[in-house]
Amino acid sequence: MSHATEVKRVLEGRDGRKLAQLMDLQDEAMRHAMANGSKGSTMAELRLIDENLQETFALLYETAQLLQARNTKLAYETLVNALGPFQRAFREDEDAWLVKPMHRMVKNLRSVAEACDAVPNGMQEKTNNMADAGAQMMKCFAVSIQAQHNRSKKLAALFIVNELFKVYFKLNTLHLCKNLVRAVMAPTFAKLEEFPMAQRVTYMYYVGRLSVFEEKYKDAEEQLEFALAHCDKGAVKNKRRILQYLVPVKLGRGHVPSMDLLQKYQLYEYTDLVGSFKCGSMQAFNQTLLQHQRKFIASGTYLLLEKMKLVVYRTLFKKVHQVHTKMVLEGAEGRGKSTQISMEMLKASLDWQRVSMDLEEIECLVSNLIFQGYIKGYLSHQKRTLVVSKQDPFPHLFEVAKSSY
Repeated sequence: MSHATEVKRVLEGRDGRKLAQLMDLQDEAMRHAMANGSKGSTMAELRLIDENLQETFALLYETAQLLQARNTKLAYETLVNALGPFQRAFREDEDAWLVKPMHRMVKNLRSVAEACDAVPNGMQEKTNNMADAGAQMMKCFAVSIQAQHNRSKKLAALFIVNELFKVYFKLNTLHLCKNLVRAVMAPTFAKLEEFPMAQRVTYMYYVGRLSVFEEKYKDAEEQLEFALAHCDKGAVKNKRRILQYLVPVKLGRGHVPSMDLLQKYQLYEYTDLVGSFKCGSMQAFNQTLLQHQRKFIASGTYLLLEKMKLVVYRTLFKKVHQVHTKMVLEGAEGRGKSTQISMEMLKASLDWQRVSMDLEEIECLVSNLIFQGYIKGYLSHQKRTLVVSKQDPFPHLFEVAKSSY
């Protein structure tokens, strides 16, 4: 059976899921079948179906042929031309059976645009079809949310939003994501509970990443936790992607993940980091941050992890306080007070960690820790002494995070 014959049969049965499979340009076997779909008299079989869908498939077949010939630039342009008649078909049909094919058209658009931009152009100016794909996908989004005849057609929208997130994150145009979030939060948009869970998980994942970028860590934690809790149990790679952002957010909010969790999802870049975080080792923390710097920068978590340095300093100074208190109780500090820690003692701990700071720099660091709420106390500049509170001098990180994150 030819591809066109199969398309005609599926169109007559109005089977949207099967039609979406027949439109998949990412599938090599299907792409090959589509490239051969317009040969001979097979296209004549499509003349009896909807005129818009007939034009859509004629252009899809041409796109497949161009992709087979590795002419990605013209393939992308042809695929964009196919969007017009498909959008008309979607808009005019009163039923919602074209929702899945709409999703496939959007995925085709992103994949072909990405393939086109990846082709070296020699001395020519670099193409940016991904940016154009984003604009074209916004048209699909508009068609879906403006669906008049059937509310179920509006359920095509969240999938398109997620594909747009992928485009904007790849292009690093995150400011455009805010418009999408506002659209989803609008009262005219369908409630998130109406969409499939997989789409909601993807949406929460990207919104969580956006919250990390905007330093809204409490929101990020809630959004990423939702994504992780509702992610398919077998989707190990997807869970790992979520945890790449959730782990540093959790650290910043005072929750330390177990080593078993990090090992299970192969988050090896965080194992040493978490270890240094727990024991207050600035040396190990700096080495790990430097070792995985490129990966952290690429994922957008580097600046968040940089902020964790204050927490590591706090843990180190807490250990200094514990040692100092023990020495006072044992009489090793003469008539000293357990609440008074000299800058010299803090400097000695930093020297031991191979962190070079003079006393003035340490005073600035301690002042910042007090200001951020990591230490309860005050700094005596005249005596160069940190005076900590008798009660809870080093508050739990979760309590600090509630007020500062």
